[in-house]
Amino acid sequence: MPKSTGPSPQELRKIEKDRRRKQYEDIQVQGTNNSSIVSKRSVEMIYQSVCPPGEWFKHFVPKGKRRSPAINRGYWIRMESIRSMIIRIMESEPQKPVNVINLGCGYDPLPFQMLSMGHNMTFYDIDYPDLVKNKHDMILKSKEIQDLVGPDAGGLGLMNCDKYKLIGCDLKNHEVYKDQMKKLKPGVNIFIAEVSLAYMHFTDANKIIGYSSEVPNSHFLILEQILPAGTKEAFATKMLNHFSKLRSSLKCVEEYPLIEHQISRFQQYYKHVEVKNLFENWNDLIDETTKQKVDEVESFDEWEEFILFCQHYVVLHATNDSLVYKQPNVSLQSRPVVELNIKPDTKSLDLKYPASCVVGGSIYVNGGLGQTRSIKTYKDSEELETLDPPSGRMCHTFTDGILVGGRTQPGSFLKDVYRFNAKEAKWSRLEDLPVGVSRHSAVSVDTERILIIGGQSQKGSMILYNHKTQTSKLLQCSSEIDFSTIASFGCDFDVDQQVGYIIGGQTNKQSPRFSNKLFKFWLENDEFKHKMVMEDAEFERMDCKLVKYNETLVVVGGINYNQILGQDNIIVKVSVCGKKVVYGRIPDRVWKNHSPLMIGHNVVIHDNQIKVLNGGVVCYSFGSVYNPSYSIDW
Repeated sequence: MPKSTGPSPQELRKIEKDRRRKQYEDIQVQGTNNSSIVSKRSVEMIYQSVCPPGEWFKHFVPKGKRRSPAINRGYWIRMESIRSMIIRIMESEPQKPVNVINLGCGYDPLPFQMLSMGHNMTFYDIDYPDLVKNKHDMILKSKEIQDLVGPDAGGLGLMNCDKYKLIGCDLKNHEVYKDQMKKLKPGVNIFIAEVSLAYMHFTDANKIIGYSSEVPNSHFLILEQILPAGTKEAFATKMLNHFSKLRSSLKCVEEYPLIEHQISRFQQYYKHVEVKNLFENWNDLIDETTKQKVDEVESFDEWEEFILFCQHYVVLHATNDSLVYKQPNVSLQSRPVVELNIKPDTKSLDLKYPASCVVGGSIYVNGGLGQTRSIKTYKDSEELETLDPPSGRMCHTFTDGILVGGRTQPGSFLKDVYRFNAKEAKWSRLEDLPVGVSRHSAVSVDTERILIIGGQSQKGSMILYNHKTQTSKLLQCSSEIDFSTIASFGCDFDVDQQVGYIIGGQTNKQSPRFSNKLFKFWLENDEFKHKMVMEDAEFERMDCKLVKYNETLVVVGGINYNQILGQDNIIVKVSVCGKKVVYGRIPDRVWKNHSPLMIGHNVVIHDNQIKVLNGGVVCYSFGSVYNPSYSIDW
């Protein structure tokens, strides 16, 4: 008998196993649409003053669920970036008809939003056949959408209306995709891939980009993740693990982790490429009036989390025609680098924005945010039973045993002051401040007085508080920067030399704006005096901490306005006399195994070492990351 030339039973089993695996992966990728669309619906429900008119997500998400303020704002800037870029491209070629081809459209109602606003465009929604079948069924149940798009002429996909087409196509089936592109109307063609190509192998994704570039008047807008500080940076690790657990790994970001990689990728197919991360889009695409409206939508005090998220997502525009971004990207200079002697400590507390100080040779930590705002006090990382503790709070200060202010929910500022008796483990409430403060700094200027500078409050303040007499004195300061309102800055004071330093900080809450300056300050007859020492892009941080250590200044952590803080520059040293900045490199063994996320953290000097304590953030919708504690010799 002739031998069989077909696959063996073992090969057939492998073929079937591969088919099921690919089918399962496709289902998981489609599942990412469900989470995304619910979050976008949350934005639509509460951001109505700064969203397109109408409620279009409700047709695809019957029961809305409110997301956190940081997630809401993150999804808003995602959607607004895409909308704004489409409009800019359209305005750059006003005489031509426009086609918008949404690759991996999911249940996104972008076409209905923009058509309802009167934009003269034709939309092509493309996604997996099963998914667009579900979308088609939902559209058929909505009279509002059907009235908007008009009658279905048939002959193209599941819907073929004059201004709206719905097409089922697995984008890995390149020949089918090429065939669909031949059916586009003449005009400007704007291809959108909002994280949809990110789940494909880069070779498959690049074929889609290549075929799209061959279409006349082609523009490609892609929103994808990047890894600006590598895979071991805490946010990146959390993000990658999140998608991996969902069985929808981010395959393209592994090949194109940096902005320059994405630029090179698209330059294979397009003549012109421009790219900005989402925080740059927030600054460049969104005008101040709109930012004011966004700020009024809901209480918001999560700038660090928002910026950190934005710095891991980019919008890239590639075209053979004209570019549309108006602001150039910021270029940053290189620095000398010295490897740090840094060691992770064995004990850490999962707390964000607590307050810490050294009393009697021990490190005390109070409050902060865990699952809720804490009232607990810790001594050397061990919980301590105390009498009459302050109420739960975060973003407060604890200076030489004196606790000041903080907040409960965003905008609810506290003005109470407490003295902590370490020997008796007892808290005593002192006279209140004139105003509540949060995200301020407080430094001892002598054994009786604390200078409380800036922060968020109902009105700006600089207060000299005498905790012996329990009296407050409001100080005045005239400066290009209003020190009474600057928040989340680095600050330290040398009592022996009677000189302090202020670095960075948030100078405008709404926009926001950060200071890039280092100031020297002192008190003269109880009047605040200051002098600018230098300015540098590395200082343009909020929530950084500053300590004077061995006659130099050390800046620890925070969020930088222009760049992600990574292995080389999350900690920097500043020579005040030489006006020189040196990077402190985290050794590989620490970075890879105990990657720092120095946000919402505290810094104290203890046993002649810099101790970095606590801290952490919620990484968008991926979950929380807490900062390990470290000891640094420099």
